[in-house]
Amino acid sequence: MNRRPRVAVAVATYRRPEMLAALLQSLAEQDTTEPFEVIVVDNDPDASALPMVRRRADTLPFRVLALHEPEPGISAARNRALDAALEHDFIAFIDDDEVADPLWLSTLLAVQRNRAVSGVSGPVRYHYGTPPPSWALLGGFYMEPGFRDGDVIPMAGTNNLLLDLHALRERGLRFEPTFGLIGGSDIVLTRALTDSGAVLVWADDAVVQEDVPPERCTARWAVRRAVRTGNSYGLMHLHRVSQHARTRRVAVRGMLLVTGTARILVGAARLAVHPRISVDAVGAGAFRTLLRGVGVLGAAVGFRVAEYARTRAADA
Repeated sequence: MNRRPRVAVAVATYRRPEMLAALLQSLAEQDTTEPFEVIVVDNDPDASALPMVRRRADTLPFRVLALHEPEPGISAARNRALDAALEHDFIAFIDDDEVADPLWLSTLLAVQRNRAVSGVSGPVRYHYGTPPPSWALLGGFYMEPGFRDGDVIPMAGTNNLLLDLHALRERGLRFEPTFGLIGGSDIVLTRALTDSGAVLVWADDAVVQEDVPPERCTARWAVRRAVRTGNSYGLMHLHRVSQHARTRRVAVRGMLLVTGTARILVGAARLAVHPRISVDAVGAGAFRTLLRGVGVLGAAVGFRVAEYARTRAADA
């Protein structure tokens, strides 16, 4: 008789105790017959979330493992969760500022079982604390992935992701520490996974909800995020060739210089024709293209946008 797979839900947290409590409650309300455990990794040097987690642990219908990872950066916290899940078969990642719909985990597991894939990702439904700038919404600055149910996808974020731990272990994959304060280590890992032949799929019904706080609904935050996503794109490409010959690395850096410059020029040209970005989706999208180009160009010349720098609590 086959044993039931061991499933862990992993949450990296940093100074969001109220949001974390709401997430734990949503996990307690999961409509699933599959048993699971929850691994909470507190990345705050002061371990501020652990007392609350340990107090609540006895009231929850699953085992909670509360860990402290003082090394700063999201990669360190995610890798600590992987280490704690050595006896598990699957790990489902979710962010500490989200709540899971009741069928979230059961849907991820059912899709994985039915498709026999190495990972399953699903949508994040955003609810805004205050309305973001109209141009940010028009231009796709808060855009969700445009995948359809069942699509094979090239990469995924850990804000809603189930992974087969055996697939990771067979390939020796972990979250890259150099992306710990930059962001994008989840994209680097899942891209390496699919590059190796593993399959990730999209599940429309595996939904999590996220309340976007007011500080992330500002023009400054939207601009910085657009630059950061372009920067991460460039850094990911550089990382993928970091072990190759110098000529290959130089070629990729040159490609990024061209790509970043082209995006800036194309974005600027479209903006000149469609300058009313608050009411014109073409102009707003062009502004985003320009900003992402700045990020790509920055990566090509060695600049990194530190998304998780600890001096900026709102981005941690």
